[in-house]
Amino acid sequence: MNFGSENLRRQVGLPIYVANMLKSIKANSLQTAAQLELMGHPNAFPSVPVASASDWTIMQSLHYQTLRLTVKINGGSAHWKAATTDILQGVESTRQLLRNLREKDRRISPTVHASVLLMPTQKFLREVIDLPGVDEASGPYHTRLVQFKRMFMDNGMNESEGLEETLQVYESFHVLEALPSRWSAQHLFKCNCRTCFQYASCPHVLLASMVCDAKIEVPLQYLTTTFQNRRGRGRPSKSGQQADVEKADDEPDKRAKVHAEEGYEVPQVTMRMENLDSDEDFVQEQPVQVSFAVLLF
Repeated sequence: MNFGSENLRRQVGLPIYVANMLKSIKANSLQTAAQLELMGHPNAFPSVPVASASDWTIMQSLHYQTLRLTVKINGGSAHWKAATTDILQGVESTRQLLRNLREKDRRISPTVHASVLLMPTQKFLREVIDLPGVDEASGPYHTRLVQFKRMFMDNGMNESEGLEETLQVYESFHVLEALPSRWSAQHLFKCNCRTCFQYASCPHVLLASMVCDAKIEVPLQYLTTTFQNRRGRGRPSKSGQQADVEKADDEPDKRAKVHAEEGYEVPQVTMRMENLDSDEDFVQEQPVQVSFAVLLF
């Protein structure tokens, strides 16, 4: 009799377990659908790439000489060379580069003047940037450039070249191809790097797009040279457009707070002390610094 009761409880418990599992799956599915609908993309993911905060941050960390050694292939490169030379005039930091990208007047068509670009990787750039006479037309940089074009663009790979050498050459450049039409407001190219392959957006695409379109700027909330809304440890992070909007809304208040703190001066208070033991009043003025604790009292 006890055995039958135990068997009955097992038979009743299994359907309840399955029902609760299906209920949980359905609830998660409904929550995901509600989030997509709130983002404006019900039952679908965004059809255009979105530059993330990581893309903008890494783009600003690229060496400012990256553009100088980015070359156009598959046609005349004089227009691209002239534009980048003008942009890099007097540039010695990323901040100056961003300023020139915003202010310098230029006419560059991605599909005409920058159809295919070879941009050096930061690893390869660090290897050659300090060498004397480094230029895209001479030196070890030119040697690696010619080798890359022969091996991966002209299909001229030799069997004698080992795997290690092949990988070293392949990891020296990013290939950027201009898109026939603007994919999004900040994306005029596609790149062969892993990040662009996964997210359809990367720092290299953003930099090349900014050269072709002066209207593309780093969003205010992603500028690494200004006060940023940094998340403290242990606090849950927000993702998506809602977080970007909140950061943009909070930026003016945070800037005002920083300027107020920088311009604050400790108040000076003058105390008058009278010598009551003498026949004549002796007045002594002495400046004293008063801290916030005294003022708040």
